[in-house]
Amino acid sequence: MLFVYSFAIPANTPESSPVRRKIRIDIGVIDRIEIRIPPGHLALARIRVKYGEVPILPVNPGAWIKGDNETIVDEPMLLIDQEPAELTLEGWNEDEIYSHEFVVRVRVVPEEEAKPYKTIAELAETIKKAFGLE
Repeated sequence: MLFVYSFAIPANTPESSPVRRKIRIDIGVIDRIEIRIPPGHLALARIRVKYGEVPILPVNPGAWIKGDNETIVDEPMLLIDQEPAELTLEGWNEDEIYSHEFVVRVRVVPEEEAKPYKTIAELAETIKKAFGLE
């Protein structure tokens, strides 16, 4: 199943108060996430994707994706096995004049089609180890 969402971030949205939007997906394994950054962003707007409070794109805490006229692709192989099956998009925008929009595409496949995968607990543990947060 492919889910496609637009995510607009108004001008002058500070990092300290990002825009948030919950997006529904199906239970299963997220095997691909794409973030389309249209031309004109000039790396002024930023986005990240979370599952609960755990960042999944990018995975490092405090990091954001930014760019201009490019598509960011990740294949997290992350099992979503609880309702509500949703992700949170967060974004901020330092452009003083223009709002900026991202297009987020999330592909979810049935668990039996996606082995091996990571549970959210395993992903959180990996992040903690990588950044010395244990």
